Amino acid sequence: MVHPVPTNALAFDIAESPSAFLALEKDWRDLFTRAVSPSYCQSFDWLRAAWDNVASGNGCKLHIVVGRREGRVVLIWPLIIDDWQVR
Repeated sequence: MVHPVPTNALAFDIAESPSAFLALEKDWRDLFTRAVSPSYCQSFDWLRAAWDNVASGNGCKLHIVVGRREGRVVLIWPLIIDDWQVR
């Protein structure tokens, strides 16, 4: 049976390059301000510092899941791939 996709369904894409990561800054900051109880560790600044100072120099690859509803970012799940392990 095929179920119709609701009009408010989430659409997902993956940011895998440093430029795609940086392009998320405005949406990431907007999402952070809308969060009920955000932690600094979820902020764009924290993740950028972690990428710039730790992960990128260790051969890791970005894998940031971005969920949008009606074009608006509602979910960002930052991951890295390190020696074929997702962290």
